[in-house]
Amino acid sequence: MASEESGERKGWWHTTSKRFLRNLMYRGASQLAMSVRGLVFLPIISKSLGAEAYGIWSQIMITLTLLVPVARLRLEMAAVRYFPGRALRSVAGEFSTMLLILWVLVGLLSVGILLLRSEVSAMVFGGAGSTKYVVYFTALLYCRVTYEFLLSLFRAFEQIGVLALAQISHVLVEVAVVSISVLVYQRGIDNILVALIILDSLFSVGVAAIVIRRIGPVSLAPLRRVLPYLRYSLPLVPSAALFWCIDSSDRYVIAHYMGIESVAVYSAWYRIAQLATVMMGPIAFVLFPTISRLWAQKDTARVQRYLESSVRYYLLLAVPAALGVWALTPALGGILATEGFAASQGLVLLLVSSMVFVGIYQLWVYLLHLGERTRMLVAVFGSVAAVNLALNFVLVPHWGLLGAALATFVAYSVQFAVVWILARRVLRCRLDVIAFAKSVIAAVAMGVVVRQFHPGRVPSLIAVVLLGVVVYVLLMVFMKGIGRRELKLIRSALKR
Repeated sequence: MASEESGERKGWWHTTSKRFLRNLMYRGASQLAMSVRGLVFLPIISKSLGAEAYGIWSQIMITLTLLVPVARLRLEMAAVRYFPGRALRSVAGEFSTMLLILWVLVGLLSVGILLLRSEVSAMVFGGAGSTKYVVYFTALLYCRVTYEFLLSLFRAFEQIGVLALAQISHVLVEVAVVSISVLVYQRGIDNILVALIILDSLFSVGVAAIVIRRIGPVSLAPLRRVLPYLRYSLPLVPSAALFWCIDSSDRYVIAHYMGIESVAVYSAWYRIAQLATVMMGPIAFVLFPTISRLWAQKDTARVQRYLESSVRYYLLLAVPAALGVWALTPALGGILATEGFAASQGLVLLLVSSMVFVGIYQLWVYLLHLGERTRMLVAVFGSVAAVNLALNFVLVPHWGLLGAALATFVAYSVQFAVVWILARRVLRCRLDVIAFAKSVIAAVAMGVVVRQFHPGRVPSLIAVVLLGVVVYVLLMVFMKGIGRRELKLIRSALKR
C-alpha cells in the first residue's frame, strides 16, 4: 500500500487516467480551433471592413458573453456537476425540462430587448441608430443558448471527442463562410451576422438530433426534479454577470469616453492576450467533470492531485505564452491588424498578466463548486466588479486604454487571491511556487531572445515562435523545471 501511494505521488501520469489525457487532447484541439477563429476574424474584418465594423462585431460578441451564461441560468454547470456517474438515458427528462425552461426565458428576454432596442443600441454601440444590430443580436442569443446547452451534455458524460468534433466543424464552417463573404463577395457586417445566425441554427438542429439519439425520446420531467439543479445553478447567474463586468465592462467605458474605434483596438489586443490562457480552457473543461465524479466517490486525495497537477502544467504553458505575446507585440500588431491597431508593450504586458491570473482562478474556483459554496462567488465577484468599474471610470479618462488594462490586472489578481483563500476551506491544495518561479525565469529569458527579432510575415512569425519554444524548453530542462514525468506525459499523449 505504501508503495502504491508513493507511486501516486510521483506525478501527473500516475494520477491521471488515459481517458483524462485523451479528453484533454480533444478539448485542446477544439479550444485551439476556437482561438484561431478569433484571430482569423480580426484581420479579415478589421482590414477589409474597418475599425468601426470590428468594433460592432466586438460589442456583439462581448454582450453575448454576458447574456448567454445568464440566459442559460448556468444550468449547464449543474448538468456537469451532477450528471456524472448516472446512466445517459436516465437524465433525458431532466435535461429536456431544463432546455424548455431556457427557451421560455430566452424568448421573454429577447422580447424585452427588442422593445427597448433603441436604448440597448445606445448603450452597446454608442448610438441609437444601430437598432438593426440589436435584432441580429437577439437571434444569435437564442441560437447560442440552445447550442451551448446541448453541448454541455457531452461534457457532463465526458464524451469530449464528440463535443470537440462538433465544435471544430462549427469553427471551420464559420471561418469559411465569413472569409468567403468578406474576401470574395465583399459583403458587410450585416451579411456576416445573418450568415452566422443561419449557421448556428443548423448546427443546433444537428447537435439536437445527436442528443436525442443518445438519451432517447424527448420527455419532460416534473419541475420538482429540476429544482435541485436550479438551487445549485441560480447563485451562479449573478456570479456570471458580475464576472462579465470584471472581464468586459471596460469596453463600454472605453466606448463612452474614447469611441467605438478605441473599443476595436482594445478588444483586438485583449483577444490576442487571451492566447496566454489557451491551454486553460481544455484543462478546466476536462477537469471539472472528472473531479466532480471523484468528489462524489469521496476520493478527495485524487481531487487534490488532479487540481495541483492541472495548475502546475497550466502555468508551465501560460507563463511563456504570456511573455511571448508581450515580446512579439509589434509583430502581432502589424500581421494581425492594421497600423491603427498599434498598442504599447505596457498595455499588452498588463493584459497578458491578467490572463494568467484568470486561468489560475478558473481552475481553483472548482473547489467552491464541489463544496457547493457557489453563493460566496456572488459576494466575491460583486466586490471585484465594483472595484474594477470604479477604476475604469477613474483611469480611462486620464490614461486611456492603459488605464483600462491596469484596472483589469488589479481586478483579476484580487479575484484570484480571494477565491484561493475561500477554496482552502473546502480542500487545501498546494501551489508549486518553485516551479512557477523557474517558469518565469525561463520565460523572461525567452522573451529577451524573441524581442531581438522583428518578423513581418506569418512564416517568419512562426519561426520566431518555434525558436522561443526551444529556448524556453532548454532552459526549463537545465533548471529541472521539466523532467521525466513531463516528457513521459507528452510521449503518452502523442501515442494516442
